[in-house]
Amino acid sequence: MLLRTMWKKYVYSLDNYPVMTKAFTGAAFGCIGDLLSQCLIEKQVTLNKKRNFIVMSYGSIETIIEGQYWMNFLEKFVGKQVTITNALKKTLLDLTFFAPFEIALFMAWTNYLEKSPTKLASKIKEDYPLMLVNGYFFWVPASFLCFYVVPMKHRALYLCILSVLWDTFMSYAAHNSIFEKVNITMHGDEKHISK
Repeated sequence: MLLRTMWKKYVYSLDNYPVMTKAFTGAAFGCIGDLLSQCLIEKQVTLNKKRNFIVMSYGSIETIIEGQYWMNFLEKFVGKQVTITNALKKTLLDLTFFAPFEIALFMAWTNYLEKSPTKLASKIKEDYPLMLVNGYFFWVPASFLCFYVVPMKHRALYLCILSVLWDTFMSYAAHNSIFEKVNITMHGDEKHISK
């Protein structure tokens, strides 16, 4: 009963205040993704609230861009018909144009607003390719299902729910060197080996 009432209120908000509803949804799921990254993966003792707010603010902006404008553009450009061909076209366009932009925007957003000591250019050079490849593994099936199964009205919510996992990874990658972690995993910790 409670879930049904919450769903009805969400759909009402989505119908009447689509941009604000998508912004709030993106912020909430971005917050959850960063909390998971900080608490479960990085095992931080103290929550970095500034970082969490920055990731949350990114989730809000990104969901407006993607959920309100990008998805509508794809509907107009490719067509509204739900077919396998259209779903594949939208997935291809999404992963060719939006995914690279989104990852770069996230890296720039967190790097700049957190005043990271790591230069953005070196962070992008080191971690961007790995983030993009991981994004393709995650988003190819997710995007196809989005365009083939999920009604247009609910795509932002669907993407936000999946983004909890993706934002957890993105937050971790933005605040750690995934290139370094991959090298240690693949080649072993050379300091440990030399001892």
